[in-house]
Amino acid sequence: MLTHDAEGGLGVMLNRPVDLAVAEIFPGWKAVAAPPACMYSGGPVEPDAALGLGEGPPDRAQMIVGPIGAVNLDGRPEDYRSVRIFAGYSGWSRGQLDGEIARGDWIVVDALVEDVTATSPDGLWRDVLRRQRGRVAIFATAPEDASLN
Repeated sequence: MLTHDAEGGLGVMLNRPVDLAVAEIFPGWKAVAAPPACMYSGGPVEPDAALGLGEGPPDRAQMIVGPIGAVNLDGRPEDYRSVRIFAGYSGWSRGQLDGEIARGDWIVVDALVEDVTATSPDGLWRDVLRRQRGRVAIFATAPEDASLN
């Protein structure tokens, strides 16, 4: 989650790399892209819009987790490092996400810096679940396709 307040929520999916190199769309950002240096699908909302996360100037207003914050993709790439670029985002209207969380539709856990810059995004979901305490950790062992259970 990047923002979640009374007006709604906005986030990106960290584990959805797409088969498109950062250099193909944002060539100036190739040198500072976190490996693998590919684009990510951030979510179904505005898939033609781009959003960046990474480490940058310490005076940035919106920090997400640790030194990771929003990246100005119109800015200077040399001011950033470990950048991930997302096509689209996930969005929720006022009260929508709160209702989904109350129904138990989401597992809510704290993020780590390593989650944003994971070099093996395909295994990220299981890694995040595995480090949780209690019953949530068991979901790390579930098959990817629950219908196979």
